[in-house]
Amino acid sequence: NPTAAATSSNPAYCTGSAINLFGSGGTSYSWTGPNTYSSTDQNPTITGSTIAADGTYSLTVTDANGCTAQSTVAIDVNQTPSDPLTTGSSSAICEGETINLVASSTNATSYGWVGPNVFISADQNPTITNASANNAGIYTVIATGSGCNSNPVLVNVVVNPNPNATLGVSANPLCS
Repeated sequence: NPTAAATSSNPAYCTGSAINLFGSGGTSYSWTGPNTYSSTDQNPTITGSTIAADGTYSLTVTDANGCTAQSTVAIDVNQTPSDPLTTGSSSAICEGETINLVASSTNATSYGWVGPNVFISADQNPTITNASANNAGIYTVIATGSGCNSNPVLVNVVVNPNPNATLGVSANPLCS
């Protein structure tokens, strides 16, 4: 009998990614798996994976003599967090005020923010007090859950300069 080998480029995938299966040991190949999956390719790719693709894939190989062998590979598909909603984040403030960055995402267990002036935060809703012009610009947040990352979401924060107040005194004498 031939020696069948079913493998994958990774045992864990995120929803939306491509699952790559690899078979060896024969001259013809037959794959079956979750969600009624089947393929006769030696090295099939499942594009746009969903949670339904999670499970064990079985490979049957046949050699030139008609002899067969089987092998399996387990695939874990994790839900990718939704792109963070940033509703409520500051978009325009004045110097000296507080920048409030707000993110929410389904299936997220952690958040990562980066931004101007070497800003980095792992808080879901970080704040920057006493903002200055150096804090203005694009902030990016990514939500992470089950080893999967959301798409990055951008928030543009404008820090408006405070007006310069001047007090003038008239040189003219005042009359009573």
